[in-house]
Amino acid sequence: MGSGRIKWYICKEVLGPAGIALLVLTAVLFLGRLLRLLDLVIDKGVPAEAIARLLSCLLPFFLVYTLPLSLLIGILIAFGRLAADREIIAMQSAGLSLKAMAAPILALAVTIALLVALLGLWGAPAGNSVFRQQLFRIAADRAAIALQPGRFVDDFSGLVIYARQVDGRTGEIKGVMVADERFGPVPVVIIAEAGRLATETQNRSLTLFLERGTIHRQPAPASPMDFQTIAFEHYELGLSMGSGPADLTRPARPKEIGTGLLISTPVDLQRRDDRQRRAELHRRLALPLAPLLFTLIGVPLGVRQQRMGRSGGFAAGLLIFLAYYLGLSLAEILSVEAAVPAAIPFWTLQLSFATVGIWLFCWHPAGNSHFPHGRFPELPFAQRRRPVGRNSRP
Repeated sequence: MGSGRIKWYICKEVLGPAGIALLVLTAVLFLGRLLRLLDLVIDKGVPAEAIARLLSCLLPFFLVYTLPLSLLIGILIAFGRLAADREIIAMQSAGLSLKAMAAPILALAVTIALLVALLGLWGAPAGNSVFRQQLFRIAADRAAIALQPGRFVDDFSGLVIYARQVDGRTGEIKGVMVADERFGPVPVVIIAEAGRLATETQNRSLTLFLERGTIHRQPAPASPMDFQTIAFEHYELGLSMGSGPADLTRPARPKEIGTGLLISTPVDLQRRDDRQRRAELHRRLALPLAPLLFTLIGVPLGVRQQRMGRSGGFAAGLLIFLAYYLGLSLAEILSVEAAVPAAIPFWTLQLSFATVGIWLFCWHPAGNSHFPHGRFPELPFAQRRRPVGRNSRP
């Protein structure tokens, strides 16, 4: 078997478990997000097709993390099996070193790194932004449907709204009463002759415009005799849709902002929001290196752990990825909370993993012909076991 066929054989051995791991991990992430959206289907009557569109928007964000992890799991499982079946020794006998065996996997890692860069820098931010806009549209549609004439509606966070008449085509309402419980134990009662529900998708705002009404409030609960009545011609009341899309009116999070905007926007490190954006930028720039780092670590580690099996390879991959992900989280905390320049913790993490991977490659016995049969060299201070027997030498 030629070296080219051997390398293709190694690639196929890695791609099999890596593909299965990719499907399983992505499905788990989808399931976790689906459980958070089920109340929209069960309680709010949102169509399942709309939920499917929402989840499809999150696919690029999920793949940024599941692609490198799946590659790492595939490498650990494949090289562990090859070592357990003594195929690594056979390949070495054919003249292939560990670096030559890892060459096709490195080429595969470069391809995955480019895909992760494409998804992380452009696909995931766009998907997160579209997800938030789609969720707002669902909330706005549900708000228009929730306002039924002659019914007290409590779908809005902290508000109970009653409307005598509702025009479903124009959104005009008449005979409005609102009980606002968001600012104290005693609700503020608002009564208006007419109103209109308006949504703005771009700014993700949901507003109830009221006309010709009065506001009835008790300024001090300790003084029940005090009461205020305020007349108005126009009044704007911001709405939110409960626990699910309650935060839709907030400003865009850093993960929803395009990479070009993150780069071009001036940063004031004295502001926490700007530090968050800078940390998000360095996270996006660092994540494409994960497939290459995992390859450097996974290949020699997989050869060494030849008896761990498929479940052991899966668990080892999760542990390595968990260490990497915790490192990313720590880098973000240092850059945001401790005001450390984001480049220092993020790229120190990449350098640390690269150093470990290079060390494993350089000192692994499978890549060194001086150490036969995959055994590490004994350290100078290590005690050697002497053979026990009649002819043993002192």
